[in-house]
Amino acid sequence: MKNIIKISLIALLHLISIELHAQHSNTIHMKVIPASYLELTCEKTTHLIFPAKISYVDLGSEAIVADKVTETSNILRIKASAEPLLAESNLAVVTDDGSFYSFLVRYNQHPQRMSYAISKSRCKDADENEIYFEKFGETSASKIKQLLEQTYNSESKTLKRSRSKKRQIEFSLTDLSIHNSQYYLRLNIKNLSIVPLHVRDLNFQVVDRKLAKRTVAQQIPVVPLKHYKPLTTIDGKASESTVILLDQFPITEKQRLIIELRDQHGSRNQKISLKLSDLLQAKKSTTQKH
Repeated sequence: MKNIIKISLIALLHLISIELHAQHSNTIHMKVIPASYLELTCEKTTHLIFPAKISYVDLGSEAIVADKVTETSNILRIKASAEPLLAESNLAVVTDDGSFYSFLVRYNQHPQRMSYAISKSRCKDADENEIYFEKFGETSASKIKQLLEQTYNSESKTLKRSRSKKRQIEFSLTDLSIHNSQYYLRLNIKNLSIVPLHVRDLNFQVVDRKLAKRTVAQQIPVVPLKHYKPLTTIDGKASESTVILLDQFPITEKQRLIIELRDQHGSRNQKISLKLSDLLQAKKSTTQKH
């Protein structure tokens, strides 16, 4: 009888041990992101200036009113609604570089500060929490930023058959890599004249090699996912680079990827044509460890 009781106790203790181990294995480890305090009033508007473009804003209460300044992409204006905040609320902001900012909001009829310049160091705890945007797929926003910077700072070397030179403007593809089915292209513009070049935009499209019939179906636009250090004006005798992130797109041997640099005045436009075989030469893009 004693042996039976002993065996039963051992079995019970074993089951308890398994249950405790299962509970421990299912524990979610969470790190608290500290929040900064903001004081708002109904009579005045508070402005928050972030170090990157604002992608997402969440207001914890309908008593808070906020929107982005139309003329900018990184300034958020915020105030209390007509009725004072009855209790403490919160505000969360995500920027497109993958940073997360958290604020606790209180009502104060006479706040001491009305404008805040948010520094990147303010978000150093949030940098450890990877943020993923749907358009970037399985690559986190912070890694996208690192790969863009890496491509921008890579050694300059014009790729074969990827240069256009006319009207004293040299337009070239100087780096091509791929990561998680997304292309990183570094483009360089060199102004050989003393006349400034005012860039209107960069246009990307897949076209048939021989456009016998210029139909929409034969010209497929490719929309960039990200534009790192966009180009505006290239001063005389100067050179500038930019990096474009493109999602992988369908292209056949009978088609070309046309990259067009368009001048605001239309007089010094440039085009680069890439074949499928050129794109297949893309190197693997990996982040460097420091």
